[in-house]
Order: sequence, then C-alpha cells, then structure tokens
Amino acid sequence: MTYIASADFWPMYRAYLASSAWLHRRQLVLARDRHQCTVCGDAAGPFHIHHVSYRAVFDEPLDDLTTACSGCHSWLHMRA
Repeated sequence: MTYIASADFWPMYRAYLASSAWLHRRQLVLARDRHQCTVCGDAAGPFHIHHVSYRAVFDEPLDDLTTACSGCHSWLHMRA
C-alpha cells in the first residue's frame, strides 16, 4: 500500500526513520551492500538507504532498499 499521497505520510515517515526497526533494516542493507554505494562504488560515505519503490514503505523487503552515497542518492531521486 502506498501512503505517499496521505497528508500524514511525511511525519510518519520521519518517525519511522528514527525507529529501531528502520535502524536495524538500514544496518542489514549496509552490510549486504558491503558499506559501499551500489551506483558508483564509493566506499567512503556517508551513505543513505534508498527506497527503490515505496510499495511496502514501513515494512520494506530488503530487495526494495539499496545503499547510495549522497550524490548518487540525489541523482536517483532526480531521475525518478
């Protein structure tokens, strides 16, 4: 279910990103991606965890998340 159109989405999303569930999921994705950007290969960071889609936001499968450096994360959002 997609929540992005909801007026409550962004406050709920910010709270989710501070939750232990998200922080755990984030660590799993970083480990899977070997702490490097999956777009350019940067290993210095800082890293963002990018949602490939928001089809299961708040309960994302790991294959719907990827590690991106700051520059690539911005690029991924601009091309969407």
